[in-house]
Amino acid sequence: MADKSLSGLWTGRYDYDRAGLAPPVSFEVMITETGRVFSGEVVEPNTFRDDAGDTLLAVISGSRDGQFVQFLKTYTDFDGLDHPVYEGRCNEALTRIAGDWHFPAFPSMRGSFL
Repeated sequence: MADKSLSGLWTGRYDYDRAGLAPPVSFEVMITETGRVFSGEVVEPNTFRDDAGDTLLAVISGSRDGQFVQFLKTYTDFDGLDHPVYEGRCNEALTRIAGDWHFPAFPSMRGSFL
């Protein structure tokens, strides 16, 4: 039996913890996992940058230890003051990840993702 992997096209969403700050944001990410590390390219609608287009692009880089994942998301359309960190847990089949995200420099900017 082949080892399970996160590699492939994923769809999901992220939410903000602060009610009313913004609606949930959907995204697509193409992930490539090699060993315990993975990277990916994210496409999402622009919901927070007036100086950018309708769509935002980002890259992720992270690692997986069993069902635990952690990754950094870096937007490529603009320079940010900080980059969100995501931490979550996969189901056993590696078909679903749920967790939380936060900006280390801005503790009040946080939420969940799926």
